[in-house]
Amino acid sequence: MSGTVFKAILWKELRENLKWGDLVLPGTAVPTQNQAPNCGKDADLPDRSVDADLVGTFEGANHNRCGIFRPQYDCRMRENDLEFCSVCRRKIIRDLVTKLNDDRAVFFANLLIRDDEDPWPRGNGEIYLHYDLHSGGQTLSGRWPAEGESSFDDGDAKDINFFAGVMPQPLPGEPSSIDLRVRESDWPDGDDDLSSDATEPLPVSGAFSVDRDDYRLNGNVESADLRVLLDVLNVKDDQDGFFTGDGDIYVEYTVSNGSQSVTGRWPASDTHSMGDHDTAYMNVLAASLPAPPADGTLSIHLRVFDEDGFLADGDDQIGDDTFTFSSADDFGATATTHVRDLSGYRITFSIAKRPPPVIGRLRTNQAGLELASAPIRGSLDVTRAAPAIVRAGPRPESHRALARMQTALP
Repeated sequence: MSGTVFKAILWKELRENLKWGDLVLPGTAVPTQNQAPNCGKDADLPDRSVDADLVGTFEGANHNRCGIFRPQYDCRMRENDLEFCSVCRRKIIRDLVTKLNDDRAVFFANLLIRDDEDPWPRGNGEIYLHYDLHSGGQTLSGRWPAEGESSFDDGDAKDINFFAGVMPQPLPGEPSSIDLRVRESDWPDGDDDLSSDATEPLPVSGAFSVDRDDYRLNGNVESADLRVLLDVLNVKDDQDGFFTGDGDIYVEYTVSNGSQSVTGRWPASDTHSMGDHDTAYMNVLAASLPAPPADGTLSIHLRVFDEDGFLADGDDQIGDDTFTFSSADDFGATATTHVRDLSGYRITFSIAKRPPPVIGRLRTNQAGLELASAPIRGSLDVTRAAPAIVRAGPRPESHRALARMQTALP
């Protein structure tokens, strides 16, 4: 068997058994980039030959220039001022998901306006509201609608289906609450107050209502089991006729569990300058939602644009795509991190699902480590992460032992 054929078989087996193989796109070469023959300890690393977000096998890892491969060209495991690569990020998410607090998602379901306090003819009531959510020693403030107002007639009721935010579990003896200020926009003599400002307790879970003479707001508090994170964006074609680097990119997203939806924008304001094949670390917690029912789906809808604010034909659309997940893969949490490669862009995102709490149980894995199953409340400081590497060829026994221990860990 020729050396070329043998190497092809070796790398085919490596791709099929690679720990992070599900994040390697079919068109990505394996090995992706070699360091050899420059294997001396002081040898310079070759310049990156592929887009920064691509996962593959890059030679040089674990203080070795050759023979060991890392999953991405750049990672915080190599330089502390960089972002974690997608493989390390997924490992961190999986390790921390059992320690997520049982946070609560607050939704405003519908709003009834009995009297808009506007002396003008019916239909001229322009309504908006401000709110503060208090729970667990924290306060979250917001506005509906995020901008402008919503038109109501007296007696109108609307399904607003608005995600107000996520709040921690209340502290003992300090129930959660909501402060509500409902207004009717009125020019030129100032906005009109609808009834008096309200403060009402919120349930730990279930429906709530803030009912006043002029209005009624109904909503729900539910466990936020699912977290959806937008990790990395690569723009393959910004649809911009100007030179590379002139693409002013933004992303609109909607995450839905079938009954509730969360919408947002990245960046929250303005745009992000990116040219063709540029990569940006978004690092956005896009949504915290209750998990869908067993027969439901989780959907992530993305619209990627290049802003052309000074042109009459409007912004250029780079992509408009929806990704769905079912209970078969635990609504995307089984794989945790996902790469979607589209014609104009590539997106990496992660889905974490908090498991049901199990109190007071211990288990021992094959490495002899006792692990508590109960969730831990409080902040977490992650300062270290196990490097993601793969070694080509025979390994010393110490590496075999390490590999066995890593395999044994949950």
